[in-house]
Amino acid sequence: MPNLNKDPIRIAILDNHALVRAGIRLLIKSRPGMEFVGETGNLSEGLEIVATHNPDIILLELNFVGQSEFDVVPCLVKLGERARLILVTGISDSQVLHKAVEDGVMGVVFKTQPPETLIKAIQKIYAGEVCLERSMMLTCLTAVPEIVHLLIQKRVVLLKSANAKNRLFA
Repeated sequence: MPNLNKDPIRIAILDNHALVRAGIRLLIKSRPGMEFVGETGNLSEGLEIVATHNPDIILLELNFVGQSEFDVVPCLVKLGERARLILVTGISDSQVLHKAVEDGVMGVVFKTQPPETLIKAIQKIYAGEVCLERSMMLTCLTAVPEIVHLLIQKRVVLLKSANAKNRLFA
């Protein structure tokens, strides 16, 4: 799914593991149509990167030292209004994952998945889609019906903002 927009997809990485950030950075830099705008393992620096560079996509891990995983997503959603969040994680706790989606995460990619899965997730979410593993999608749909409503609302907002952006550049 190529980026049909001429502007590159601007991506920030927030993960407390330097080796993971380096690998994802190299992956992003190797892809046409994607631009790396910043990385950090520190939430306060991450908030600064988001405020300064206004990324389209934020790749996020919730394990920030001294920070509750339940506080991170709402902070980023509030600050990066146009940014779409993808959780790139090793967390398998379904409650934490569901809460992240409920709070604004548009996709979840597990660190055990191949790199191409992350690239596809970035492209889909940039295009306004939601990217969740099938089993997680089913669990979200059956366990927390409010999430379905939230995801539909987010897609509508993303489509409206994409149309506004397209009109701006037309």
